[in-house]
Amino acid sequence: MDSIVSIRTWRNEIVVARDHPQPERVRADVDLMTAQVGDALAAGLADYVDRKGGEVILVRRIVFDCDLDTRCDVRRAAHVLARRCATALVQTIESGSSDVVRFASQAAFVARFVEDVATGNAWGQWYYASFAGVAVLPPSAAIRTVLTDDPELGRDALKVVAPGAWAHIARALEAKVLPLLRDGKVKPLMDSVYPLVKAFEAHARMESSHHIGKIVLTT
Repeated sequence: MDSIVSIRTWRNEIVVARDHPQPERVRADVDLMTAQVGDALAAGLADYVDRKGGEVILVRRIVFDCDLDTRCDVRRAAHVLARRCATALVQTIESGSSDVVRFASQAAFVARFVEDVATGNAWGQWYYASFAGVAVLPPSAAIRTVLTDDPELGRDALKVVAPGAWAHIARALEAKVLPLLRDGKVKPLMDSVYPLVKAFEAHARMESSHHIGKIVLTT
């Protein structure tokens, strides 16, 4: 999976001399520089992010000062701004700040979200902003949507759900999903069927964690 650096919101607070003849021009120049920061920032952080492997790191905010000469080349100024931002970002992450939340992988991030939806603790947490689209859904529908949006990721997330969370997830799904199963409106997903004499193969299939759905033994 490619490493991704994403900035949800960027806000500039610009300070210029009181007697500056064109303060709005300064703002326009800084906004132009800011628009070019993304690529420079991603390039500057590439090695650092790659060293983190598949870890998901969410940073609530960083605040930093940067002196800029708006008379210089815009691209050069954008690189200066990107370097300052990268330094502040790495320092914030490594400091153990309460504005930083880390997950071992994307699957672990999704698993924790599912757990928190099931226990009613997800909404209002800033680090779940990327799941805002399912906030209006009942818990069971939110869980189902998140897990099936990317089936492979959903399967990996289920593998790392905390054992103690399964009872909460089952209760969250019970009200909506079990009636559908009872009424035959949906059916359990079948992965494969083995005769009893091939129980060893069925067990190997289950242990491989490559299956999606039920593995059935028949007599």
